[in-house]
Amino acid sequence: MPPSQTSQPHLPRKLVLDLLKESWMTNFKSTVFTSTGHRLRFGIANYWADTAISAETLIRGHFGGFFLTLDEERAKETERDSLTVRSKGSNTKTNRKSSKRVESPARYAEYTVLNKSIDDTDPLLASETIRLGALINTVNGRGQTPLLQTLERLYDAEGVYTWAKKSGEFPWHMVQTKFRSDLDKGKARLKYIAILLIEQHADVNATMEWQGKMVTPLYLATCVVRDFDIVARLLMHGANPSPSSPAASIREAFSGNDSERDLLRFDQLVSEIPYGPGTPRPPRVCPCFSGKSLPECHDNGVDHPYPDEFLCGCASKKPYGQCCKLRNMETVEVWNEEGKWIEPRRVIALPRDMPSHIGPETQQTMAEFGVDGKIMDELVAKYNKDAAMLICDPRFRESSGELIEMACKEDERVDPAFAWTYLQLRFFPSPQGRSTSKKWCLTKQREWNLTVDKYIALGTDARSKLDIECAAKIGHSLGPLHKTCEAVGCGKVEGKDVKKLLTCSKCQMSYYCSPDCQKLSWKEHKKLCGTGVHQGEAPLPSQTVIEDFVLKRLAPMIMTEPSATDMEWFVGMMKAPPQ
Repeated sequence: MPPSQTSQPHLPRKLVLDLLKESWMTNFKSTVFTSTGHRLRFGIANYWADTAISAETLIRGHFGGFFLTLDEERAKETERDSLTVRSKGSNTKTNRKSSKRVESPARYAEYTVLNKSIDDTDPLLASETIRLGALINTVNGRGQTPLLQTLERLYDAEGVYTWAKKSGEFPWHMVQTKFRSDLDKGKARLKYIAILLIEQHADVNATMEWQGKMVTPLYLATCVVRDFDIVARLLMHGANPSPSSPAASIREAFSGNDSERDLLRFDQLVSEIPYGPGTPRPPRVCPCFSGKSLPECHDNGVDHPYPDEFLCGCASKKPYGQCCKLRNMETVEVWNEEGKWIEPRRVIALPRDMPSHIGPETQQTMAEFGVDGKIMDELVAKYNKDAAMLICDPRFRESSGELIEMACKEDERVDPAFAWTYLQLRFFPSPQGRSTSKKWCLTKQREWNLTVDKYIALGTDARSKLDIECAAKIGHSLGPLHKTCEAVGCGKVEGKDVKKLLTCSKCQMSYYCSPDCQKLSWKEHKKLCGTGVHQGEAPLPSQTVIEDFVLKRLAPMIMTEPSATDMEWFVGMMKAPPQ
């Protein structure tokens, strides 16, 4: 299988290895290790791409998994029952055709990846789907929550065994040995999923219609599956042992000597495990599967680093540690209480050195306020190492957007094509060098340049198409598409004045029209050449003008002593005119 079709499951390595050691995982190939698992993982973990899908996306083409044959047999029985009540005048040939069109309920049920993992008896896929943000209580097309579906499938497992004995399709010794063994392993995997869902705070009092009754998870676990490990977990997590009508009564379901013993065991568990409105439910186990509770882990108010081995959210299909993390795009994880999932968030780490493309006017202004090229160090010292998060706060971005819009409308030095494009997209491209995801840059480049083409198509600008493109279009690192010779006093433009510029062989980010211009610039260029991810190519004139406009208004804030949490003050300083 080609490398592009595989990736590591988004689970702790220890959890994966521990599960694979279980006897009930022997000879079972989880979907997480297949190309299908990779495609699902890649689609969901594409957090920053337009093609990202939700962990709640419905799965098409899933046909019942482990229980396919049983589902189809039941569907055929239902169809045969319906045929017996038809009128005597109905056409037999038509009836036979209709029976061939019978579909398994799983074929048209609204199944998510989590529902698929249950029918496949796949605990690794269930765990990873929850890690990626699957909701625990989503009801499928059969009216089941995942917990109810799991408990029903535990009951169905015996139905599969009964069918195998009756069908005659398998030798008797195979049914009694290998088939029985595989079935018991499948039941053990389902039991693991059931306990997993309970600990993830599945609704333990949900109801569904089953064999003409409204049943709860506790009813299925006690009266149908008769697994008292699951019963104990349900009671610990607040399952009601005496649900009100229309839910079926658990005690009324017991009959016979064997059932009486089960009833005594059930009553004993009820007496030992407290239940009531004032009884707190055990805290949810963190979906990152660290082994800690959610309040002790991702819901503790602290940002958690995104694992290096997980797929990068930029859709590059590379691990994060080999992709955006190397390009100054930090990703952290926080608990999203509203969506009930671990949400990755991107943080653009600020360079510690003064960006080389900031104009001399702004550098002078910042120097007057004591900012001597160590922007990030100053901010870190003042804001208790939370500067990057402060700068990336959504309210900051909103104010920054207002300042950029002001520059586009009021500063005559900003090219009209560049200004029009920004006002259409509300996105400001700043030269990234190697500091940002290449895939993300290419997406933004395509979007920006297509909008510039729309401006040209308006026909309101008297300049030539090439002149407009040179002034407004951006390249693959969000600097100029048409590079300019960086030698002092030259300014020749690629594609306009010369066919192609030469590139510095070391850093690949500086451009010159001739070896002579490169030699003249080397004394200054060697100070930056190849210094790291914060080196960037020369910007468009409009990019420099706008950054000067905005940063000049930021300079007074950097050397002031506000509270790091006083965002009202922060936003006010952003909007204040330069001093």
